[in-house]
Amino acid sequence: MVHEWVAKSDITPSIMGPPQFPDHQVPTWEEFCTDYRSHYFDGSKPEWGRCFIIIVNDMSVGQVNYNAIDQHHRRVELDIWMSCEANCGRGYGPDALQTLCGYLFQKYGIVEFVIQPSAHNHRAIRAYEIFLMNERILK
Repeated sequence: MVHEWVAKSDITPSIMGPPQFPDHQVPTWEEFCTDYRSHYFDGSKPEWGRCFIIIVNDMSVGQVNYNAIDQHHRRVELDIWMSCEANCGRGYGPDALQTLCGYLFQKYGIVEFVIQPSAHNHRAIRAYEIFLMNERILK
């Protein structure tokens, strides 16, 4: 399901692959499985990374994940994508990021969150901006 969202949905051209992202090819199933090993989905090694499905009104609308935790620096990299175009621009991304960061802070003491959207991925940048603005308001 998560691979199809990133590689085969109507949102794929806006997050990876040519023509907009020629240096970021759409992953095959095998490439996806190399990047997102089973521990992302079964919770067996949460310090190595974990994926969570974003659910709204009993519908799966996207995924948010963190990669391996750097305990020494209390830092982690985050990633997020929606399941389809219809779920973009509704605030699900910023809400999921806020929830995930709160969880990571409480469970692991993480204080630094790294995000690396492509400069061409305007939706991701906007979601991160909204998330950061909300974080400032909450503090």
